Amino acid sequence: MSSDFKTSNFIGIEMLPMFPDQKPNNVKFILHEDFTSCFPFKDDTFDFIHMRFCWSYFTFDQWRTIVLKEFIRLLKPGGWLEIADISIDGENLVKESAYQKNLDPMIPYQLPTILSSMPNLSSNVYYEVRKIPCGSWGGRVGQHHEEAITDILLKCTEYLSPKNSQNMVEQILKEFKEYRTYSYCHRTINNSLQFRPTLLLLFFTLVAAVGAVVARMESLCVFDNGFCVVDIVLVIFGGIDDAVAELIVDTGVGYLVRLWLVPSAQI
Repeated sequence: MSSDFKTSNFIGIEMLPMFPDQKPNNVKFILHEDFTSCFPFKDDTFDFIHMRFCWSYFTFDQWRTIVLKEFIRLLKPGGWLEIADISIDGENLVKESAYQKNLDPMIPYQLPTILSSMPNLSSNVYYEVRKIPCGSWGGRVGQHHEEAITDILLKCTEYLSPKNSQNMVEQILKEFKEYRTYSYCHRTINNSLQFRPTLLLLFFTLVAAVGAVVARMESLCVFDNGFCVVDIVLVIFGGIDDAVAELIVDTGVGYLVRLWLVPSAQI
């Protein structure tokens, strides 16, 4: 992607120092060990944020109260957020272990609803699910997916001894190949609203709205400012989502890091 958009700057963020030795000139990597803390960037910095395979790093509450709020802070008005992750379907030890750690392996199914209700994000969410092969039998895609799954499996089996954890993971990977296993990959995309009302702007809007109502009422004895103001504000701010540009973000971003932050992206 950095080769396609050479005038854009790409910043890859990872929890571990696992960056490639060679990279394009418009790519920069940053080590940030705690994804639940604020990223070292100002508000409204990025045009595009992409995150993938991170469901096993945050609790359900952290998704709502920390992670997504931080993304909204970083996005410019009109910027795009893309989250790609797999779900752990069925009854298995990985899901059981995740729930014991207060993690939610089914969070990919819930992200569309969560994002549509977040402030400063559009209520129009693009969401799709695809089957991804897991293991070398699935070619290059399956091999990369197996590597990502292995990291998640190791994290979810930390309660076992290192030897038992490794044996379990190896057995699971063996079954991936034997049974030609697929994973469900969820892709959720939303964008930051072009127009974000601030408290000061809201105050002036209310003043102007009340003034307009009073000016149009030739004979007025008593009226409730609250109802007038609320009704007018709903009209003023209504239809914002209808004005949002249609979705133009394509697939295939990122390859080694879990989180891509793209400032000034020409999408």
